[in-house]
Amino acid sequence: MKKLLSILLAGTILISAVPMISVSAQTDSTQTNETVSTQQTTTESTTAEKKEKTYKDFACKADGKAVTITKYSGSAKSVSIPTTINGKAVTVIGKEAFMGNKKLKKITISKNVTTIERDAFTNCSKLNKVTFGASVKKIGAYAFANCNKLTSVTLPSKLTKLNEGVFYNTGLITIKITKKVKSINPIALEINSLKKITVAKGNTNFSAKAGVLYNKKQTKLLICPRKITKTSLVIPKTVKTIADSAFSQNKTLKNVILPKKLKKIGMSAFANCKKLKSITVPKSVSDIGKEAFVKPMKLRGYKNSVAKRYAKEYGLKFIKIA
Repeated sequence: MKKLLSILLAGTILISAVPMISVSAQTDSTQTNETVSTQQTTTESTTAEKKEKTYKDFACKADGKAVTITKYSGSAKSVSIPTTINGKAVTVIGKEAFMGNKKLKKITISKNVTTIERDAFTNCSKLNKVTFGASVKKIGAYAFANCNKLTSVTLPSKLTKLNEGVFYNTGLITIKITKKVKSINPIALEINSLKKITVAKGNTNFSAKAGVLYNKKQTKLLICPRKITKTSLVIPKTVKTIADSAFSQNKTLKNVILPKKLKKIGMSAFANCKKLKSITVPKSVSDIGKEAFVKPMKLRGYKNSVAKRYAKEYGLKFIKIA
């Protein structure tokens, strides 16, 4: 009897275990199939995404009817930005798109490009020629910074602003401010090699004289090139203000004559002028910015003048004019 009960009990356990094993196996199989399916979908999606974002050596993204070049991965010495990609106009060269490229020597910007974003060509150490398309309206901050082989450039006619550091530390020797430019960041033209600035006829915001940049009415001196081809400069008598950093790090001037009706000298205006050892500050000056003059510069001026007080505050030698 006991043997019979044992046999029946064993049979019952075996029967109940079989469906459980079967369900477990089916569940594992289903999970495996789902995993494979998901992997296949992901691969297909990634592949499709890559196709959408790559055109030859350009990585890009589309937005409506326009395309932005986000990265160039090629090694060509001469590159032309495509006019269109997949039927859509290329309108933007994106941030850092060519940054640090050590092969690029020549870049041609196509006719549909309106914007070159910040740092787009920063540190392209061999870049020596840039041809802008007719539609370029904006060049971002430091877009061509440290391109020290870039010795000349023709600004696009539709450009309205020179942003911070746009040509910082390039090899530019001269630059012509085009007709539509309305504003210039002082750091835009911090260029050790720059000798001359000119302004196109019809520009209503800027003027130039003897290679130096002024506002239109020449009441404010904005930028004197660091390597101006002069050792002496007489500032026009119309000038009332010298802008921040206007002469900073000048390498050639030995003598600068300030106008008698000058009112303000901006911050760092004459800081670190290599060959300028002294300067006469007129009585009319009522405001001298921080570090406008630094040691070992000597100031010449009048008793009880702002120049005398400035010299005392910053520890400069002051020579009193009788």
